[in-house]
Amino acid sequence: MKYTRNASHLERTIEMVCTRRGVANFYPRFSFARIPVNGQEIQLSILETPHPKGLILFTPGTNAYALLYGEYLLALADLGYKVVGYDPRCHGQSTGKNGSYTIPEMVDDLLALACHFHQQENLPVFLSGSSQGGIVSFYAAAKAEKLAKEAHTAPVVKGIICHNIADLYADNAVELTRYPGLFRTIKPAVIACARLFPEFPVSMSVYLNLKIEPVRNMGNAWEVIQQDPLLVDMVRLKTLASLCNTPLDLPVEAMQTPVFLIQAEKDTIFKTTYSKWLFERLKAPKKMVVYSGLPHYMIVDYVEAFIEDISEWLETQNE
Repeated sequence: MKYTRNASHLERTIEMVCTRRGVANFYPRFSFARIPVNGQEIQLSILETPHPKGLILFTPGTNAYALLYGEYLLALADLGYKVVGYDPRCHGQSTGKNGSYTIPEMVDDLLALACHFHQQENLPVFLSGSSQGGIVSFYAAAKAEKLAKEAHTAPVVKGIICHNIADLYADNAVELTRYPGLFRTIKPAVIACARLFPEFPVSMSVYLNLKIEPVRNMGNAWEVIQQDPLLVDMVRLKTLASLCNTPLDLPVEAMQTPVFLIQAEKDTIFKTTYSKWLFERLKAPKKMVVYSGLPHYMIVDYVEAFIEDISEWLETQNE
């Protein structure tokens, strides 16, 4: 397992990634900033757009960072939106001990960012996220609704574009792990041990089989993690516990924030049957599209397959 995040090689890493993937180096297109959020310094990767229709905040997947999704972020900006990708706490160039975070912490950070940009930009704020980032966006929308109801105001989040969502408190959330039967059995022990040894490191390979998830021109996801100095291949026991035991702030059926869920048919982590089960529970304005033949990392590798659908959905939210 790796235990260091070396930010000094980011520009060179992105240039290498773009070369291997056969795309123009997008690093110079971004501007960068760091802002304090809930005791951490959060790294922002920003794409400005003249006269933006809104602002999209993007949350990457487990132990990833925003620039790895550069092709997607650029496509969103080309739709006429200001785009802010951020490295969550303990990810990428943001501060925090490697892998040492919980889902509630990440949700609070994202909501703080959403409120910050809503006040600063005076634009409608949409959230987007992939994998764990999709879950965090989904949870943040639920909490934003709850807070708005308590304050008798409109939610700060206008809509969410999620590549994957989950209800981590539901019994079948173990289906998102590598060994569902085993994790169903040991879940109580994981939660109990996390209280005693919260910082104990756990390799991602224990609960996700990233070696079977392809990444275009880069091998598989596990190989990508090992090659990139900003990626970490572990989390802490408290992280794992929060991934299997964190309730939403509102029941799924009570949420009203518009949701666009994009799903890869061949996703081995968030299987289509699971995503459809959760989508059917939603009573909010919703849309789901399953993209035939695509793997988990579709949001990185196949932006052209779904970006027009996102464009159309965003236009309906701005009417």
